[in-house]
Amino acid sequence: MASPPSSFVQSLRRRLGGGTGRLGPAVQMLRQDLGLLRLWARSEDALRSTLGEVSSRGFTDLVLAVAGQDLGIARQVALSLPDHLARLGEEQRGRYLRLLGEVVQEDVEAVVVVLRTVPDLLPQLDDASLAAYLAEALELHRDSARKAESFLRMESGASQREAARLRKGVALADVRRMLTLYARAHCGDDVQVRPGDGRAFTDGRHIFLPEVIDRFGDERDLGIYRILTARNAGYLEFGTLDMDLATLPGDWPAPQPDELELERMLRGFLNPVLARDIFFILENTRVEAAVRREYPGVGRDMDALAQEWRTSPATRAAPSTVEQAVAWLAA
Repeated sequence: MASPPSSFVQSLRRRLGGGTGRLGPAVQMLRQDLGLLRLWARSEDALRSTLGEVSSRGFTDLVLAVAGQDLGIARQVALSLPDHLARLGEEQRGRYLRLLGEVVQEDVEAVVVVLRTVPDLLPQLDDASLAAYLAEALELHRDSARKAESFLRMESGASQREAARLRKGVALADVRRMLTLYARAHCGDDVQVRPGDGRAFTDGRHIFLPEVIDRFGDERDLGIYRILTARNAGYLEFGTLDMDLATLPGDWPAPQPDELELERMLRGFLNPVLARDIFFILENTRVEAAVRREYPGVGRDMDALAQEWRTSPATRAAPSTVEQAVAWLAA
């Protein structure tokens, strides 16, 4: 192997900052392939600063594992994996990297196909179901990479049926159209239901819901979706977002592009996290009462499911004493 240019070596040393944890992988890649080292070095620092040490380390470990079997595939992984990692939340990134590591051990040639398709499957299947689904895809890959990718993208009826068989709970993808019509019937607006990264909320134009609900494993999970849809439509129907800070006394912050007046108001408090929690505890009580009054069927569903459909306020940024106070208010 030809020696790398001295300017590149000096640049790499500056980038690594002398850290032995980063220097070891760099030396290992340098011995294997200079092109791979360049691709890895280009992304590793950005991953570390944006996604953190754990994701950066996972990225490096996967590149090295693939490089031990196939340098060409390792270059593809080093080039494209960072973009896919950036799309995912912290918990999903961990699942994603673990699954890719298993695929490397099983069939390294399938890694690139799995790498670009699994992010869309992560919200839909739990670990056990996804492992079983991937096992079927790897069997297909031994005959045809195209068939495996089509299966992982759920483009065929057979793949959709298999995913439905393995899936636990109710997936938003299966009921989104129905819930969109349900929301429009409640609030009268042309809203769309969309995935909400595990949360239920509205921005005034869309209603965001969890990608999967798996509390009971039966039709009650769909009932939770209907209740969450009705309550979020209630924010629109019963005026939660009908706010004009120009009519409210106070020194409110300047508006930001496409910002709701409600979000602008909450930014005006010294502790916006606490202000949000308290506001929505009180507002949820008002909206729920209005929904129960206008839609007795939804109220009966709420009663039948007790507390199972509710989500707790996000209080992670508040001190423990404040957390206790907010929890007391929410009870």
